[in-house]
Amino acid sequence: NCTELGKRAPTPIREKEVTLCMKCQEPFNSITKRRHHCKACGHVVCGKCSEFRARLLYDNNRANRVCIDCYTTLVGVPPSPASLSNSTQRRRSILEKQASVAAENSVLCSFLHHMEKGSGRGWQKAWFVIPDNEPLVLYIYGAPQ
Repeated sequence: NCTELGKRAPTPIREKEVTLCMKCQEPFNSITKRRHHCKACGHVVCGKCSEFRARLLYDNNRANRVCIDCYTTLVGVPPSPASLSNSTQRRRSILEKQASVAAENSVLCSFLHHMEKGSGRGWQKAWFVIPDNEPLVLYIYGAPQ
């Protein structure tokens, strides 16, 4: 209901039950397409379809992640394509850009658990990449992005 949008918390849809983005229909996977909830309508969408922020009354007028349809309804104007690509590029750090390039040209890229010898700490989850051009090098990142 458009009149209630943002005034009341939506009933979220279970992420495990959704295999495709509810906006662009792209399939989700654990590496490149993660699931996100639109905080206005509750739909499960990909990061690209939920990179918008709008203030929601039910959350003390704080800016929350919303889908493009809810953003357009709540703000009143659709976001411009130029501003979207600029804001997305501005948010990504140099390490994130290097990690995504490495993952695209890799023999292996995945989460793995590792334990450093003699550290006394338990297993640590990290993102590992073995690049195509350096098959004997293993890069370790804190996260896939």
